[in-house]
Amino acid sequence: MTHDLKLSAWIGLGVTALLMLASLPMALRLVPLNRHYGLRVPAAYVSEEQWLLMNQVAGISMLIGGLLILTAGTILLKRRRQSRLGWDDKRLALVFGLLPLPVTLLSITLPYAFIS
Repeated sequence: MTHDLKLSAWIGLGVTALLMLASLPMALRLVPLNRHYGLRVPAAYVSEEQWLLMNQVAGISMLIGGLLILTAGTILLKRRRQSRLGWDDKRLALVFGLLPLPVTLLSITLPYAFIS
């Protein structure tokens, strides 16, 4: 495994773990209405209850998505180490860079389904 791939993997998995930690207060409805931390979309600012609900959904989806990313990243690295993955290091580094994208999009769009 090249140094670039190791660095990409550690950064990708580390950032994912930090985002999961940051989403815990949102999932537990501990983040009051504010302008700095949480899901800051116009629909969330309608009321305190709307804010808490949308942030809870976003936090839970970020936690679940983070677990999926950590699991997928671990499996990819394990297969790479066992030489069962036919990808070069550049392709694998790109995958680590793109893994958080679907989770990010889901955590932004899913709360809109809970708007009353």
